[in-house]
Amino acid sequence: MQIKDWQALWQGYVIITITGKAPERFINLAMVNGIFLWDISTIDQETLQAKVAIDQFKRLRGVARLSGNKFKILKKKGLPFALRRMGKRKGFFLGLAFFVIILYFFSAFIWFVDCTSIEKTTAIETQAVLKLAADLGLKPGVLKYGLDIKEVERLMEIKMPQLAWVGIEIEGTRANIRLVEKKIPDKEQSPTGPGNLIAIKDGVIDEILVIEGEGLVKPGDTVKKGQILISGLMSIEAETEGEQLGEAKIRLVKSQGIVKARVWYEGVGEIPLIEAGEKETGKKAWSIRLVVKDREMNIKGSADPPFSYYKEKITSYKPPKWRNWELPVEIIKISYLQVKPYTTEIEPSRAQALGLKQARESLINQIDPSSKIVASWETVEESPPGTVKVKVIVEAIENIAGFQSTVAD
Repeated sequence: MQIKDWQALWQGYVIITITGKAPERFINLAMVNGIFLWDISTIDQETLQAKVAIDQFKRLRGVARLSGNKFKILKKKGLPFALRRMGKRKGFFLGLAFFVIILYFFSAFIWFVDCTSIEKTTAIETQAVLKLAADLGLKPGVLKYGLDIKEVERLMEIKMPQLAWVGIEIEGTRANIRLVEKKIPDKEQSPTGPGNLIAIKDGVIDEILVIEGEGLVKPGDTVKKGQILISGLMSIEAETEGEQLGEAKIRLVKSQGIVKARVWYEGVGEIPLIEAGEKETGKKAWSIRLVVKDREMNIKGSADPPFSYYKEKITSYKPPKWRNWELPVEIIKISYLQVKPYTTEIEPSRAQALGLKQARESLINQIDPSSKIVASWETVEESPPGTVKVKVIVEAIENIAGFQSTVAD
C-alpha cells in the first residue's frame, strides 16, 4: 500500500520516533494490526523514525504496550494542523485576506499616470500630453481592464501632430506614456557671407559645375573629407583707373556649385553556423511573496525556482498612497517560465543568405536617398571560423559639396 503525498497532506499525518530494545517489533505489530507506517528510516540501533496518518495515530498506544517500545511525536504535518494553527491566529489571517482582497481591488485601477520622452523634446509640454490622455480616458482612477490602450495611442498621435510615436505601458497601478517628438528640420538659412564648398566625404570626382567661385578639382581627382572643392577666394585683375594693369586682387565670394563624386559604402553581415539560444517549454510556476518593510515571506507557490533553466517575470502590487503616507507593504508575484537551451546548425547557403540580408540592411542608413547607385559587389568568407561573413560594397554617385563659411562667427 502506498499513500500519495497529497493525500497524506490532505488528511494530516505525524512524524514519530520509536525507541526501545526492539523498535522493529513495534513496526511489525503495527502492520499486523492494519496500521500503515511509511518512510521508515533508522536513526540508531534503538531508534526508528516513521510517518503515520492522524486517524491511525491513537491505535499506536496499544502497539507500544505490546511491543515494549515508546514513541513520541516529532512533527505534525498536513491541512488539519495548518487549519488549527490558523484558527489560533484568526485575526492575522483574516486581516491578511482582507488586505489581499483590497490590494487586488485597487490594483484593477490606474492610480498614477506619468509621461516620459525617449528623446529630449522642445515643443511638447508634459501637462498637455497628460491632459490629452485624460480626455481620452487615461487618467487616475480609471479601470484599466476596460481601457483600449492601442486606441488611446492612435488618437494621441492624431490629435497631437507633433508626436511621432506614442507608447503606453501599464505596470501595476501606474501608466507610463512614452513618446517621441517629430524631428522638424530647421529651415536652413542660406548663408549670405563668403565661403567655400568642401567635400563632406571621401570620393573620386565625377562631375563639377561651378556657379560662383573658383573650382579647385576636376573629374578623376581623388578628394578627402574636408578638402576645398570650390573656393570662395577669387583672384581678379585690376582694371580701374589709377591701378596698374595686371595687378592681382582678391575678392571673397559665396561659392556655389555642384560637385558629384563616386563614393563607396560597405555593409557587413556575420552569421554563426551554429545558433545557440533558449526556448520556452510551456511549463510555468509562480510564487507570491509578502514584503513588510524589510521582511519577505513566501505565502503561496514555489519558494524557489523549480526549474534548472528558466526566465523570471516579476510583478509588484502596492497599495495606493494616501496624501503623503504609504503603507510599507508590498505583494510580489514571481512567474518562472521554464526554458530549454538549444543549438541549431545552419546550412552555409542559408547563413550566406541571412548574412547578405544583414549586410544590405546595414547599408540602408548609410546611403543618401538622393544617391545614384552604379555598381555593387558581394564577397563571402568564413572568418572567424564557424561564421559566414558577407561583405557588400556599393558604389554610388552623389553630390559631396558642403558649404563652409570663411567669416568667423
